Amino acid sequence: MKKRLTTLLSFPLFLALESAALAYCDAINTGWMDTGNMSQSACLDTAQNGLNQTGARNINLNGSTVFARIGSERVAIRCIAEKQLVYYVTFGCNTATLKLISKEIHGYYQ
Repeated sequence: MKKRLTTLLSFPLFLALESAALAYCDAINTGWMDTGNMSQSACLDTAQNGLNQTGARNINLNGSTVFARIGSERVAIRCIAEKQLVYYVTFGCNTATLKLISKEIHGYYQ
């Protein structure tokens, strides 16, 4: 019973610490690229495969956006094929790391 209570009490603490860490991180980077005649499914596949090769974790496709984590940074890549556009947002604590991730994302669509 004591172990279960400790586990139940530690989960909210974990969430609070995670939220506090995210609140402290205020670096953000955005960008976009022309996808040419790439289809929506090809654009999303490119994002997922690129993130996989980059070593991203928690890759999740939600509609027209692929979300992932690279280290402690978070990434969202949105494909809008009918506008021939892919838009991305990176968020985290380290501006230099976000710039490197942005270069990686650009490389996915070259």
